[in-house]
Amino acid sequence: MQLVKITDLYFKYQESIDYILENVSCEINAGDRIGIVGSNGSGKSTLLKLLCLKLDPTEGSIFIRNGNSTACLPQDYQSLDFEIGEYGAEFLSGGEKVKFLLRKIISDDPDLILLDEPTNHLDVKGIEWLEKFIGRIPAAVVIISHDRSVLNSCADEIWEIENGQLSVYKGNYDTYEKLKADESNRRQKAYGEKKEQVKRLESAVRDRKNRAEKNEKFKPSRSVKKNGGLCKADSGKVKFVRSGHLMRSAKALESRIEKERELMYELKDSIVKKTKVRINSGGSKSRFLVKLFNIFKSFGQKQVLNGFSLSVERGEKIALTGPNGCGKSTILKIITGEIIPDSGEVSLSPSIKTGYFAQGSAELPGDEKIIDFLAHGDRALENRARLFLGCLNIRGDTVFRKIGTLSAGQKSKVEIALFMLGEYDLIILDEPMSHLEVNARTAFEEALRGFEGSAIVVTHDRTFAQNFADRIVEM
Repeated sequence: MQLVKITDLYFKYQESIDYILENVSCEINAGDRIGIVGSNGSGKSTLLKLLCLKLDPTEGSIFIRNGNSTACLPQDYQSLDFEIGEYGAEFLSGGEKVKFLLRKIISDDPDLILLDEPTNHLDVKGIEWLEKFIGRIPAAVVIISHDRSVLNSCADEIWEIENGQLSVYKGNYDTYEKLKADESNRRQKAYGEKKEQVKRLESAVRDRKNRAEKNEKFKPSRSVKKNGGLCKADSGKVKFVRSGHLMRSAKALESRIEKERELMYELKDSIVKKTKVRINSGGSKSRFLVKLFNIFKSFGQKQVLNGFSLSVERGEKIALTGPNGCGKSTILKIITGEIIPDSGEVSLSPSIKTGYFAQGSAELPGDEKIIDFLAHGDRALENRARLFLGCLNIRGDTVFRKIGTLSAGQKSKVEIALFMLGEYDLIILDEPMSHLEVNARTAFEEALRGFEGSAIVVTHDRTFAQNFADRIVEM
Protein backbone atom coordinates (compact mmCIF):
# COMPACT_ATOMS: atom_id res chain seq x y z
CA MET A 1 0.00 0.00 0.00
CA GLN A 2 1.38 3.38 -1.01
CA LEU A 3 1.75 5.82 1.89
CA VAL A 4 3.55 8.75 0.24
CA LYS A 5 4.22 9.76 -3.36
CA ILE A 6 6.55 12.62 -4.31
CA THR A 7 6.31 13.90 -7.88
CA ASP A 8 8.65 16.35 -9.68
CA LEU A 9 9.60 18.06 -6.43
CA TYR A 10 11.85 21.12 -6.37
CA PHE A 11 12.85 22.94 -3.20
CA LYS A 12 14.97 25.94 -2.30
CA TYR A 13 15.07 28.11 0.79
CA GLN A 14 13.82 31.67 0.32
CA GLU A 15 17.23 33.21 0.94
CA SER A 16 18.90 30.86 -1.57
CA ILE A 17 19.28 31.19 -5.35
CA ASP A 18 20.00 27.50 -5.98
CA TYR A 19 17.63 24.59 -5.51
CA ILE A 20 18.71 22.13 -2.82
CA LEU A 21 16.43 19.43 -4.31
CA GLU A 22 15.60 19.16 -8.02
CA ASN A 23 13.10 17.02 -9.92
CA VAL A 24 12.74 14.49 -7.09
CA SER A 25 10.20 11.69 -7.62
CA CYS A 26 9.87 8.69 -5.27
CA GLU A 27 7.41 6.81 -3.12
CA ILE A 28 7.12 5.17 0.29
CA ASN A 29 5.04 2.04 0.75
CA ALA A 30 3.76 0.28 3.87
CA GLY A 31 6.53 -1.61 5.65
CA ASP A 32 9.39 0.02 3.69
CA ARG A 33 12.78 0.40 5.35
CA ILE A 34 14.57 3.27 3.59
CA GLY A 35 18.02 4.65 4.41
CA ILE A 36 19.00 8.11 3.14
CA VAL A 37 22.66 8.90 2.41
CA GLY A 38 24.49 11.90 1.01
CA SER A 39 27.01 14.58 1.90
CA ASN A 40 26.36 17.04 4.72
CA GLY A 41 24.21 19.84 3.32
CA SER A 42 22.97 17.75 0.38
CA GLY A 43 19.33 18.01 1.47
CA LYS A 44 18.71 14.85 3.55
CA SER A 45 17.19 16.61 6.56
CA THR A 46 15.32 18.99 4.24
CA LEU A 47 13.66 16.01 2.55
CA LEU A 48 12.53 14.65 5.93
CA LYS A 49 11.08 18.05 6.84
CA LEU A 50 9.17 18.03 3.54
CA LEU A 51 7.89 14.52 4.29
CA CYS A 52 6.58 15.54 7.71
CA LEU A 53 5.09 18.73 6.17
CA LYS A 54 7.26 21.18 8.12
CA LEU A 55 8.29 22.62 4.75
CA ASP A 56 6.33 23.11 1.52
CA PRO A 57 7.78 22.25 -1.91
CA THR A 58 8.82 25.16 -4.10
CA GLU A 59 7.46 23.17 -7.04
CA GLY A 60 5.97 19.70 -7.45
CA SER A 61 3.78 17.74 -5.06
CA ILE A 62 3.80 15.44 -2.02
CA PHE A 63 0.77 13.14 -1.86
CA ILE A 64 0.04 11.53 1.52
CA ARG A 65 -2.64 8.86 1.64
CA ASN A 66 -5.71 9.83 3.66
CA GLY A 67 -5.63 8.54 7.21
CA ASN A 68 -1.86 8.04 7.28
CA SER A 69 -0.01 9.29 10.35
CA THR A 70 3.65 10.29 10.34
CA ALA A 71 6.00 10.61 13.34
CA CYS A 72 9.40 12.30 13.20
CA LEU A 73 12.47 12.22 15.44
CA PRO A 74 14.58 15.23 14.38
CA GLN A 75 18.36 15.42 14.55
CA ASP A 76 18.14 17.91 17.43
CA TYR A 77 16.07 15.56 19.61
CA GLN A 78 18.19 16.61 22.59
CA SER A 79 16.13 19.80 22.62
CA LEU A 80 12.85 17.88 23.05
CA ASP A 81 13.07 17.89 26.84
CA PHE A 82 9.47 19.12 27.10
CA GLU A 83 8.38 15.79 25.58
CA ILE A 84 10.03 13.92 28.45
CA GLY A 85 8.34 16.10 31.07
CA GLU A 86 8.06 14.68 34.55
CA TYR A 87 10.62 11.95 33.87
CA GLY A 88 13.33 14.60 34.18
CA ALA A 89 15.37 15.19 31.02
CA GLU A 90 18.39 16.26 33.03
CA PHE A 91 18.71 12.75 34.46
CA LEU A 92 18.65 10.96 31.09
CA SER A 93 21.61 10.31 28.79
CA GLY A 94 21.35 10.93 25.04
CA GLY A 95 20.66 7.23 24.48
CA GLU A 96 17.95 7.13 27.15
CA LYS A 97 16.27 10.15 25.55
CA VAL A 98 16.22 8.42 22.16
CA LYS A 99 14.67 5.29 23.65
CA PHE A 100 12.04 7.29 25.53
CA LEU A 101 11.07 9.39 22.51
CA LEU A 102 10.92 6.39 20.17
CA ARG A 103 8.72 4.46 22.58
CA LYS A 104 6.46 7.49 22.85
CA ILE A 105 6.32 7.77 19.04
CA ILE A 106 5.38 4.13 18.53
CA SER A 107 2.66 4.32 21.18
CA ASP A 108 0.66 6.50 18.75
CA ASP A 109 0.79 3.66 16.16
CA PRO A 110 2.09 5.75 13.20
CA ASP A 111 2.16 4.41 9.63
CA LEU A 112 5.50 6.12 8.90
CA ILE A 113 8.43 7.01 11.17
CA LEU A 114 11.12 9.48 10.05
CA LEU A 115 14.46 9.32 11.91
CA ASP A 116 17.18 11.95 11.39
CA GLU A 117 20.56 10.72 12.67
CA PRO A 118 19.17 8.88 15.72
CA THR A 119 22.56 7.24 16.45
CA ASN A 120 24.41 10.50 17.14
CA HIS A 121 24.32 10.08 20.94
CA LEU A 122 24.10 6.30 21.13
CA ASP A 123 26.78 3.88 22.22
CA VAL A 124 27.09 0.40 20.67
CA LYS A 125 24.43 -1.11 22.96
CA GLY A 126 22.07 1.76 22.15
CA ILE A 127 22.64 1.32 18.41
CA GLU A 128 21.95 -2.41 18.69
CA TRP A 129 18.73 -1.60 20.60
CA LEU A 130 17.71 0.82 17.82
CA GLU A 131 18.28 -1.83 15.14
CA LYS A 132 16.07 -4.32 17.01
CA PHE A 133 13.43 -1.62 17.57
CA ILE A 134 13.27 -0.82 13.86
CA GLY A 135 13.22 -4.51 12.99
CA ARG A 136 10.13 -5.30 15.05
CA ILE A 137 7.85 -2.27 14.49
CA PRO A 138 5.19 -2.52 11.74
CA ALA A 139 5.49 1.10 10.56
CA ALA A 140 7.46 2.10 7.48
CA VAL A 141 10.78 3.70 8.46
CA VAL A 142 12.91 6.33 6.73
CA ILE A 143 16.26 6.83 8.46
CA ILE A 144 19.14 9.20 7.82
CA SER A 145 22.34 7.65 9.14
CA HIS A 146 26.10 7.68 8.56
CA ASP A 147 26.46 4.31 10.32
CA ARG A 148 26.99 1.57 7.73
CA SER A 149 26.05 -1.21 10.16
CA VAL A 150 22.70 0.47 10.84
CA LEU A 151 22.03 0.94 7.13
CA ASN A 152 22.88 -2.70 6.46
CA SER A 153 20.72 -3.96 9.30
CA CYS A 154 17.72 -1.64 8.91
CA ALA A 155 17.40 -0.66 5.23
CA ASP A 156 16.13 -2.62 2.24
CA GLU A 157 16.32 0.44 0.00
CA ILE A 158 18.85 3.30 -0.14
CA TRP A 159 18.01 6.80 -1.31
CA GLU A 160 21.09 8.77 -2.33
CA ILE A 161 20.93 12.56 -2.60
CA GLU A 162 23.72 14.02 -4.72
CA ASN A 163 23.81 17.42 -6.45
CA GLY A 164 20.12 17.90 -5.71
CA GLN A 165 19.13 14.64 -7.41
CA LEU A 166 17.64 11.60 -5.69
CA SER A 167 18.58 8.10 -6.85
CA VAL A 168 16.93 4.92 -5.53
CA TYR A 169 18.89 1.68 -5.01
CA LYS A 170 17.20 -1.55 -3.96
CA GLY A 171 18.98 -3.37 -1.14
CA ASN A 172 20.99 -2.42 1.96
CA TYR A 173 24.10 -0.25 2.13
CA ASP A 174 26.54 -2.95 1.00
CA THR A 175 24.35 -3.60 -2.05
CA TYR A 176 24.19 0.15 -2.74
CA GLU A 177 27.99 0.41 -2.60
CA LYS A 178 28.35 -2.47 -5.04
CA LEU A 179 25.78 -0.97 -7.43
CA LYS A 180 27.54 2.40 -7.23
CA ALA A 181 30.89 0.77 -7.97
CA ASP A 182 29.36 -1.11 -10.92
CA GLU A 183 27.87 2.15 -12.21
CA SER A 184 31.22 3.89 -11.91
CA ASN A 185 32.99 1.03 -13.74
CA ARG A 186 30.44 1.12 -16.56
CA ARG A 187 30.84 4.87 -16.88
CA GLN A 188 34.62 4.54 -16.79
CA LYS A 189 34.43 1.98 -19.60
CA ALA A 190 31.97 4.10 -21.59
CA TYR A 191 34.21 7.15 -21.09
CA GLY A 192 37.23 5.22 -22.41
CA GLU A 193 35.27 4.02 -25.45
CA LYS A 194 33.95 7.52 -26.13
CA LYS A 195 37.47 8.95 -25.84
CA GLU A 196 38.77 6.43 -28.40
CA GLN A 197 35.85 7.22 -30.69
CA VAL A 198 36.65 10.94 -30.57
CA LYS A 199 40.29 10.15 -31.43
CA ARG A 200 39.20 8.08 -34.44
CA LEU A 201 36.88 10.85 -35.65
CA GLU A 202 39.63 13.47 -35.22
CA SER A 203 41.95 11.24 -37.27
CA ALA A 204 39.28 10.93 -39.97
CA VAL A 205 38.89 14.73 -40.08
CA ARG A 206 42.64 15.21 -40.50
CA ASP A 207 42.68 12.58 -43.25
CA ARG A 208 39.85 14.26 -45.22
CA LYS A 209 41.41 17.69 -44.89
CA ASN A 210 44.82 16.39 -46.03
CA ARG A 211 43.26 14.69 -49.05
CA ALA A 212 41.32 17.84 -49.90
CA GLU A 213 44.53 19.89 -49.70
CA LYS A 214 46.37 17.43 -51.97
CA ASN A 215 43.53 17.57 -54.47
CA GLU A 216 43.83 21.34 -54.58
CA LYS A 217 47.54 21.10 -55.43
CA PHE A 218 47.19 18.18 -57.89
CA LYS A 219 46.88 18.92 -61.63
CA PRO A 220 45.23 15.89 -63.25
CA SER A 221 45.98 14.83 -66.81
CA ARG A 222 42.91 14.95 -69.13
CA SER A 223 41.96 12.97 -72.18
CA VAL A 224 42.00 15.07 -75.39
CA LYS A 225 39.84 14.45 -78.42
CA LYS A 226 41.23 14.32 -81.93
CA ASN A 227 39.89 17.82 -82.51
CA GLY A 228 41.79 19.09 -79.48
CA GLY A 229 38.85 19.31 -77.07
CA LEU A 230 38.48 17.53 -73.72
CA CYS A 231 36.58 14.31 -73.42
CA LYS A 232 33.18 14.77 -71.80
CA ALA A 233 34.16 12.68 -68.78
CA ASP A 234 37.11 15.02 -68.12
CA SER A 235 35.32 18.31 -68.64
CA GLY A 236 34.52 20.50 -65.64
CA LYS A 237 36.41 21.33 -62.41
CA VAL A 238 36.95 17.82 -61.14
CA LYS A 239 39.49 18.56 -58.40
CA PHE A 240 37.38 21.35 -56.93
CA VAL A 241 34.33 19.09 -56.77
CA ARG A 242 36.29 16.36 -55.01
CA SER A 243 37.95 18.86 -52.64
CA GLY A 244 34.63 20.45 -51.72
CA HIS A 245 33.08 17.08 -50.95
CA LEU A 246 35.97 16.12 -48.68
CA MET A 247 35.84 19.47 -46.83
CA ARG A 248 32.05 19.18 -46.28
CA SER A 249 32.59 15.65 -44.97
CA ALA A 250 35.29 16.92 -42.58
CA LYS A 251 32.97 19.73 -41.34
CA ALA A 252 30.20 17.21 -40.67
CA LEU A 253 32.61 15.05 -38.69
CA GLU A 254 33.77 18.06 -36.65
CA SER A 255 30.16 18.78 -35.65
CA ARG A 256 29.79 15.18 -34.58
CA ILE A 257 33.02 15.36 -32.61
CA GLU A 258 31.68 18.31 -30.60
CA LYS A 259 28.59 16.31 -29.61
CA GLU A 260 30.66 13.26 -28.76
CA ARG A 261 33.03 15.39 -26.66
CA GLU A 262 30.08 16.77 -24.66
CA LEU A 263 28.92 13.22 -23.93
CA MET A 264 32.50 12.23 -23.06
CA TYR A 265 32.86 15.08 -20.53
CA GLU A 266 29.46 14.26 -19.00
CA LEU A 267 30.62 10.68 -18.47
CA LYS A 268 33.91 11.88 -17.00
CA ASP A 269 32.12 14.18 -14.52
CA SER A 270 29.80 11.36 -13.43
CA ILE A 271 32.62 8.91 -12.61
CA VAL A 272 33.04 8.39 -8.86
CA LYS A 273 36.62 9.31 -8.05
CA LYS A 274 38.21 7.80 -4.94
CA THR A 275 41.17 9.85 -3.79
CA LYS A 276 43.56 8.04 -1.49
CA VAL A 277 45.42 10.14 1.05
CA ARG A 278 48.40 9.29 3.20
CA ILE A 279 48.94 10.30 6.81
CA ASN A 280 52.68 10.64 7.39
CA SER A 281 54.19 8.98 10.45
CA GLY A 282 56.98 10.24 12.68
CA GLY A 283 59.22 7.24 12.08
CA SER A 284 59.83 6.03 15.65
CA LYS A 285 61.64 2.68 15.89
CA SER A 286 60.39 1.83 19.40
CA ARG A 287 58.64 -1.54 19.62
CA PHE A 288 56.21 -0.58 22.42
CA LEU A 289 54.79 2.94 22.26
CA VAL A 290 52.38 2.70 25.21
CA LYS A 291 52.09 0.42 28.23
CA LEU A 292 49.31 0.78 30.80
CA PHE A 293 49.29 -1.69 33.69
CA ASN A 294 46.65 -2.18 36.40
CA ILE A 295 45.16 1.31 36.08
CA PHE A 296 42.58 2.45 38.65
CA LYS A 297 40.67 5.73 38.41
CA SER A 298 37.65 7.09 40.28
CA PHE A 299 35.74 10.35 40.04
CA GLY A 300 34.16 10.96 43.40
CA GLN A 301 32.23 7.83 44.36
CA LYS A 302 32.23 6.45 40.83
CA GLN A 303 35.00 4.06 39.91
CA VAL A 304 35.60 4.29 36.15
CA LEU A 305 38.70 2.10 35.71
CA ASN A 306 39.35 -1.00 37.76
CA GLY A 307 42.73 -2.57 36.99
CA PHE A 308 42.78 -1.71 33.28
CA SER A 309 45.86 -2.76 31.26
CA LEU A 310 46.82 -2.09 27.63
CA SER A 311 49.97 -2.20 25.52
CA VAL A 312 50.34 -0.71 22.04
CA GLU A 313 53.07 -1.85 19.66
CA ARG A 314 54.54 0.08 16.74
CA GLY A 315 52.14 0.08 13.78
CA GLU A 316 49.24 -1.41 15.77
CA LYS A 317 45.71 -0.04 15.27
CA ILE A 318 43.36 -0.36 18.26
CA ALA A 319 39.65 0.46 18.52
CA LEU A 320 38.28 1.17 22.01
CA THR A 321 34.56 0.37 22.27
CA GLY A 322 32.03 0.08 25.04
CA PRO A 323 29.03 1.83 26.62
CA ASN A 324 29.03 5.53 27.40
CA GLY A 325 30.67 6.28 30.74
CA CYS A 326 32.81 3.12 30.86
CA GLY A 327 36.09 5.08 30.80
CA LYS A 328 37.17 5.12 27.13
CA SER A 329 37.90 8.86 27.02
CA THR A 330 39.52 8.64 30.45
CA ILE A 331 42.02 6.09 29.07
CA LEU A 332 42.95 8.47 26.25
CA LYS A 333 43.45 11.36 28.68
CA ILE A 334 45.63 9.21 30.94
CA ILE A 335 47.84 8.33 27.93
CA THR A 336 48.15 12.01 26.96
CA GLY A 337 48.80 13.07 30.55
CA GLU A 338 45.64 15.15 30.99
CA ILE A 339 44.46 12.86 33.79
CA ILE A 340 46.59 11.18 36.46
CA PRO A 341 45.42 7.69 37.47
CA ASP A 342 44.79 6.90 41.14
CA SER A 343 47.18 3.95 40.83
CA GLY A 344 48.88 1.81 38.21
CA GLU A 345 51.74 2.24 35.78
CA VAL A 346 51.79 4.43 32.66
CA SER A 347 54.75 4.11 30.31
CA LEU A 348 55.25 5.92 26.97
CA SER A 349 58.27 5.59 24.72
CA PRO A 350 60.20 8.88 25.18
CA SER A 351 61.03 9.18 21.49
CA ILE A 352 57.49 9.22 20.11
CA LYS A 353 55.44 12.15 18.86
CA THR A 354 51.80 11.85 19.88
CA GLY A 355 48.78 13.53 18.30
CA TYR A 356 45.48 13.74 20.19
CA PHE A 357 42.11 14.55 18.63
CA ALA A 358 39.04 15.32 20.73
CA GLN A 359 36.02 16.97 19.14
CA GLY A 360 36.02 20.71 19.70
CA SER A 361 39.42 20.73 21.41
CA ALA A 362 41.24 22.85 18.82
CA GLU A 363 40.95 26.61 18.89
CA LEU A 364 40.03 27.61 15.36
CA PRO A 365 40.47 31.25 14.27
CA GLY A 366 37.06 32.38 13.04
CA ASP A 367 38.36 35.18 10.81
CA GLU A 368 40.90 33.01 8.94
CA LYS A 369 40.18 31.12 5.71
CA ILE A 370 40.27 27.32 5.89
CA ILE A 371 43.14 26.85 3.45
CA ASP A 372 45.23 29.66 4.98
CA PHE A 373 44.80 28.17 8.45
CA LEU A 374 45.90 24.71 7.31
CA ALA A 375 48.68 25.59 4.84
CA HIS A 376 50.02 29.03 5.90
CA GLY A 377 50.96 29.82 2.29
CA ASP A 378 53.03 26.66 1.83
CA ARG A 379 52.15 25.38 -1.67
CA ALA A 380 53.06 21.73 -1.01
CA LEU A 381 51.13 21.77 2.27
CA GLU A 382 48.18 23.43 0.52
CA ASN A 383 48.01 20.59 -2.01
CA ARG A 384 47.98 18.00 0.79
CA ALA A 385 45.39 20.01 2.73
CA ARG A 386 43.12 20.15 -0.32
CA LEU A 387 43.40 16.36 -0.69
CA PHE A 388 42.41 15.79 2.94
CA LEU A 389 39.60 18.35 2.78
CA GLY A 390 38.33 16.81 -0.46
CA CYS A 391 38.10 13.38 1.19
CA LEU A 392 36.05 15.04 3.93
CA ASN A 393 33.75 16.61 1.30
CA ILE A 394 35.09 20.17 1.62
CA ARG A 395 35.89 21.10 -1.96
CA GLY A 396 36.07 23.92 -4.47
CA ASP A 397 35.57 27.47 -3.25
CA THR A 398 34.53 26.23 0.20
CA VAL A 399 38.24 26.04 1.15
CA PHE A 400 38.34 29.86 0.94
CA ARG A 401 35.50 30.35 3.40
CA LYS A 402 36.28 31.87 6.79
CA ILE A 403 36.21 29.31 9.58
CA GLY A 404 33.75 31.41 11.58
CA THR A 405 31.09 30.94 8.87
CA LEU A 406 31.25 27.12 8.99
CA SER A 407 28.77 24.74 10.59
CA ALA A 408 29.81 22.65 13.61
CA GLY A 409 30.28 19.64 11.32
CA GLN A 410 32.49 21.57 8.90
CA LYS A 411 34.60 22.93 11.77
CA SER A 412 35.08 19.38 13.00
CA LYS A 413 36.30 18.40 9.52
CA VAL A 414 38.82 21.26 9.56
CA GLU A 415 40.09 19.92 12.92
CA ILE A 416 40.44 16.44 11.43
CA ALA A 417 42.28 17.79 8.36
CA LEU A 418 44.66 19.72 10.64
CA PHE A 419 45.27 16.55 12.60
CA MET A 420 45.91 14.49 9.43
CA LEU A 421 48.55 16.98 8.27
CA GLY A 422 50.67 16.30 11.37
CA GLU A 423 53.40 13.66 11.48
CA TYR A 424 52.91 11.44 14.53
CA ASP A 425 54.12 8.08 15.78
CA LEU A 426 50.93 7.58 17.79
CA ILE A 427 47.57 9.11 16.97
CA ILE A 428 44.77 9.11 19.55
CA LEU A 429 41.24 9.90 18.41
CA ASP A 430 38.13 10.30 20.55
CA GLU A 431 34.98 9.77 18.45
CA PRO A 432 36.32 11.41 15.26
CA MET A 433 33.43 10.15 13.10
CA SER A 434 30.51 12.10 14.60
CA HIS A 435 30.23 14.67 11.82
CA LEU A 436 31.48 12.52 8.94
CA GLU A 437 29.11 11.23 6.26
CA VAL A 438 29.58 7.68 5.03
CA ASN A 439 31.97 8.32 2.12
CA ALA A 440 34.10 10.62 4.30
CA ARG A 441 34.21 7.91 6.99
CA THR A 442 35.37 5.39 4.41
CA ALA A 443 38.14 7.70 3.14
CA PHE A 444 39.28 8.49 6.70
CA GLU A 445 39.19 4.78 7.55
CA GLU A 446 41.44 3.94 4.56
CA ALA A 447 43.86 6.73 5.47
CA LEU A 448 44.18 5.46 9.05
CA ARG A 449 44.59 1.87 7.87
CA GLY A 450 47.48 2.97 5.64
CA PHE A 451 49.13 4.95 8.46
CA GLU A 452 52.47 3.36 9.35
CA GLY A 453 52.38 4.55 12.95
CA SER A 454 50.08 3.37 15.77
CA ALA A 455 46.53 4.51 16.46
CA ILE A 456 44.04 4.28 19.32
CA VAL A 457 40.49 5.27 18.36
CA VAL A 458 37.38 5.48 20.52
CA THR A 459 34.39 4.71 18.29
CA HIS A 460 30.82 3.40 18.30
CA ASP A 461 30.95 2.73 14.55
CA ARG A 462 31.22 -1.08 14.41
CA THR A 463 32.00 -1.17 10.67
CA PHE A 464 34.82 1.34 11.13
CA ALA A 465 36.24 -0.62 14.09
CA GLN A 466 36.17 -3.92 12.17
CA ASN A 467 37.70 -2.46 9.00
CA PHE A 468 40.37 -0.29 10.60
CA ALA A 469 41.56 -2.06 13.75
CA ASP A 470 44.05 -4.87 14.25
CA ARG A 471 42.54 -5.26 17.71
CA ILE A 472 39.20 -4.25 19.24
CA VAL A 473 39.31 -3.62 22.99
CA GLU A 474 35.81 -3.72 24.46
CA MET A 475 35.49 -2.05 27.86
